[in-house]
Amino acid sequence: MEVVSGWFLILLSFTIPFLSERIRRDSRLVWAILLVLSIKQALVFFHVFVSPLPTVSEDSLRFNAEALELTHERHFYVGFLKLFYDILGGSLLIGCELGQVVFSLSLIVFVYLGDELRCKEALSFQVLAFGLLPSNLLNTSVTLREPYQQFGFLLLAYGLIHLRNRGLTLTSNTIWIASVILILFHKGFAPYILAVVPLATLWAVSARPAIFIAWLIVAFAAVGFGGSRIISSLSGKSQALQQLTTGSGLEYVENYAKKVSVARSSFPVLLDLSSPSQFLKTAPIVFLEYLFSPMPWEIRSPIDVVGVAESSFRIYLVWGALAAMRANVNKDRSARGILLLLFLTLEAVWASGTANWGTAIRHRVVGYGVLVLLSRTSTPRLIASDQNCRKNRSPRSGSVTRRSRAKVGLRS
Repeated sequence: MEVVSGWFLILLSFTIPFLSERIRRDSRLVWAILLVLSIKQALVFFHVFVSPLPTVSEDSLRFNAEALELTHERHFYVGFLKLFYDILGGSLLIGCELGQVVFSLSLIVFVYLGDELRCKEALSFQVLAFGLLPSNLLNTSVTLREPYQQFGFLLLAYGLIHLRNRGLTLTSNTIWIASVILILFHKGFAPYILAVVPLATLWAVSARPAIFIAWLIVAFAAVGFGGSRIISSLSGKSQALQQLTTGSGLEYVENYAKKVSVARSSFPVLLDLSSPSQFLKTAPIVFLEYLFSPMPWEIRSPIDVVGVAESSFRIYLVWGALAAMRANVNKDRSARGILLLLFLTLEAVWASGTANWGTAIRHRVVGYGVLVLLSRTSTPRLIASDQNCRKNRSPRSGSVTRRSRAKVGLRS
């Protein structure tokens, strides 16, 4: 049964992206997605039938073993795997292939979010930059929660930008679906969702006064009549939120960071919450370490060279995301700005509880897709596009000339 179910999930993972007409009509996008999915399937087969993949095997095999035995269900993810193991048959192959199906869904959302951000010119290159990053390949090809979190974050970003660009539609419900997915697949997302998503949604509807007012009414009503019940329900799934609601959130963050410290890859500085001055002194260092470690001087083994290469590429992408905001105007700049803020806020939450770059590399996978789309420097074509955009601006007012507007109209 496991063999039949495994092949069914493999076929499903290769089929899902091409159910989208938008993807089918772009031949370069089709080949890019096929290449990414093929490499990921090769990694799955190696992990299941040859040898566990390096750096990601410990937690993934533990999750699989707990789901098979279900001796103690500490995570929603374990129960999730157990449910599908009962239906499809329990095996490591099934667990890995479930992640591949979710990754295929992420590719669809990635493409549609790219369309909303006007990245149509080179989405095939961006799919390759997204899918072929070594840490992304490894962490989303085994029985880990990262592909589900990655899908949830991309879906959240897409829902917000779609709401901003097109108004209130059925697609807007993806915001709430994504929020639930993120909370279920990691306890730390509960406070992030409660703090960030309502504000981001208000931004998304602010250009439409009627929707903005209606959202305010609904938000105040929800807080007034069910706020305590919602928080109480979420607290049952999130230890981080429990600590925040009892006033022990800062202590929880500090203790969690110390608990996950690993000697070889530990950050030189941990977040110090003993006083406001110490927090201001250590927070920027910890944040930058989380974003860009390991550094070249931290290389201790051959695999660290790959980590340094990824960090260098990440610096390049962050610079490109900032450059893209300068190259865009009005609505596009606003959309890119809110997604960049969403991304940086997510990374700040992860950084507060991360004490080593080994864990950071795994956590950075979640928001990586949004960063790739925000960075116009991820492909040569988009670099040229940015340069043309700057040339077509009026020197005095910064507005786009009629000729450039006509070009934009033809592209769209």
